[in-house]
Amino acid sequence: MKTTKRGKCLIALCAAAVLALACLPVALLRAGDQELFGRAGAVEQPYTSRQTDLEDFLLLRQLRDRTKGWENETYGNLNLTRNDQGVYAGSSSWGRNNEAGSSLTRSVINLLGDLNASGVLPDEWYHIAVDDIALYDSRTYYTTDSLGLITVNRYPHAAFSYADDNYYELPEMSLVMDPQTEKLLSLYIVGPEPSEQSGDGEAAAQDQPVLTGEDAQDAAEPPLDPPEAARRWVTWEGLDDLGDWADPVGTGYEGQGLYSARGQTLITCSSAVAGNWDAYRGRPYYRMDLTWMPCFEMPENLAADNTIGALPDILPVCDGDGGGCYYIDDRFDRNSAGVVNQAYGVLMRVDYATATAAPYCTVPGCTHSDPDCPAWMPQNWTEVCVIDGRVLVAVSGSNQSSLTVPMVDAMDGEEVMGRYLAEKSGVPYELYSEALPEYTELDVKLARLWLLAMTRGSRVLTTDGQTVTTVAEFPQNEMYDQLFTDGTCLYTHLSGQREDWNRWVQINPADGSCQSCRIPETCAIYGSYGGRLILRPQRDINTMNRTDAPQEGVWFTIELYDPVTGQSRELLRYPQDRAIEGTYSAVTRADDQLLMEYRGPDGNNGYVMMNLDSGEKQDVTRSLLGLTMEDYASWWMTTIGGTWVQFCGWNAAGTVAKDNRLVDLATGQMIDLTAPAGIAPIMVQSVPQDGRLLIGIYRNNNTVRAVAPVEDVTRYTEVELLD
Repeated sequence: MKTTKRGKCLIALCAAAVLALACLPVALLRAGDQELFGRAGAVEQPYTSRQTDLEDFLLLRQLRDRTKGWENETYGNLNLTRNDQGVYAGSSSWGRNNEAGSSLTRSVINLLGDLNASGVLPDEWYHIAVDDIALYDSRTYYTTDSLGLITVNRYPHAAFSYADDNYYELPEMSLVMDPQTEKLLSLYIVGPEPSEQSGDGEAAAQDQPVLTGEDAQDAAEPPLDPPEAARRWVTWEGLDDLGDWADPVGTGYEGQGLYSARGQTLITCSSAVAGNWDAYRGRPYYRMDLTWMPCFEMPENLAADNTIGALPDILPVCDGDGGGCYYIDDRFDRNSAGVVNQAYGVLMRVDYATATAAPYCTVPGCTHSDPDCPAWMPQNWTEVCVIDGRVLVAVSGSNQSSLTVPMVDAMDGEEVMGRYLAEKSGVPYELYSEALPEYTELDVKLARLWLLAMTRGSRVLTTDGQTVTTVAEFPQNEMYDQLFTDGTCLYTHLSGQREDWNRWVQINPADGSCQSCRIPETCAIYGSYGGRLILRPQRDINTMNRTDAPQEGVWFTIELYDPVTGQSRELLRYPQDRAIEGTYSAVTRADDQLLMEYRGPDGNNGYVMMNLDSGEKQDVTRSLLGLTMEDYASWWMTTIGGTWVQFCGWNAAGTVAKDNRLVDLATGQMIDLTAPAGIAPIMVQSVPQDGRLLIGIYRNNNTVRAVAPVEDVTRYTEVELLD
């Protein structure tokens, strides 16, 4: 069939239309491209590559989860803890639980060999660790946790039963490894004991390398700089990509390793000779540690215009007008018909004029046993003080729970009771299967407060007897160790979950404002002098938990630390060899002096006052205290407040108090506290005010309080408790 002329035209028109329609999208897209490329637009959030951090490394996630697991409460012998990831089952640090087989032992040898080849583990320590390990060694044991981390311990001797004395010895090598990454979390190696000398002076033969004398000291010296050893370990662990490894400034481990803020990890290497206090005394050791250590933003020092007044080391508990004083009375819950019966405290005020004590509560009809009472205080460690007429109560925090305050607040009554009963039973809530007993609204209220007490950080409250107001509250798991006041502000030393988290805090009760700064890891604070803290830096005497050695020949020191400049000045060195030089124990500050108890190696005991400017010491046993220490078989001295201290000495049998006196270190005033016959020694509970003081008498396993005149404390009047 032939196409007509008219048909050919129609086909041509259709083809042209199809071609035009096919080109239309191309034209439109090109026009759009020209419009877009011809116009510049601002990008609000330009793309940036993500920084490598802890979450990119399984080893560091394991380290974090293990640390957080151990930081929470341990449930009895189950060794179970709860963390953000659920239930964590830890492994025993020491113990002959499972004998290591040839496969695990070979893995340990290979791992240590890799560390040695990488220059992290020196040759001497590598051979000490592996030269005498047998593939089937009855001295090597292991334990595991729920994360799969393996702890391997090698003991000096084999032991096959609890009756074997060797069963309780400490391991000479211990390491924690992650089998998933085949990497190391920690390593501890103890060198051999110095060999005994034979009659001709030659060392006794040993089957393994022996380090003695100068050799032992040389082995204890770091074979290379700790930061360099740590850097090699970082490379061996495959953690170079974090990219921010630097000297761990502000952690207390400066010069001992490296720190990564992105990885929230501290890595340290060290070696030293164990001190006389340790089970491995005189023996060298080498250790390596990975530590999870989140980074916190905190000022290093207080503001330059911040001044600290003189801080007494006992809080004032008396009214400014001298009419009475306050204390916390420990009680047990009267909810006898309910499920929850918890100890709690009631804030009491003693009226000196009437010799009565009543709850500091003005709410009509209040029974003072309900948490709604303004005098009701939680079971945590609480202290009361009076500053500028304000009654303040400090409540210590807790690190006994992985819960948070919002989590507890959001729980219904059934979950609150379930978690409370699980905690009291020593079983994780996830594993608690007991049926809940019948409970009341008061039960739920008390149980919720109990859970909150295990969750909250330290806080400072104030009360006027009608309402309770929070002055300051600190983050969860922060606990205060000591409280001070200069009459205007409240001061405290806060410590957290890790040893590096220590800070000095100033709280203004008038407006609740706070200032804080880092302070050295501290064991005790004895007040302040000239705006500087009198403190004793912490020196961990447990070698197994140390990353650095103490100063040569030093047990610990007392120093003046300036929280504004961060500078410190040493006042006193406690000698390491106490048998030769004796010991000092600080008691309290009095003006520009620090009172210390001295116990000499030959029984020459006494008390000295050390000048806080010059460091000079003066014996005040007889001149100020009127004591002859040879007269007492035992004694104690305690600080009452301000410059007042109480001394009590005992006879040889330890049954009769020979001398009991209250002494003002500033003026030398002395108050005789000799009790009537048949009465236990009198304990002073407040400083003298208007010729009266509050005392405590121990009777029938209880302390009975009384108001006594200063001139004759035997004419005391027992305090009547009012509801």
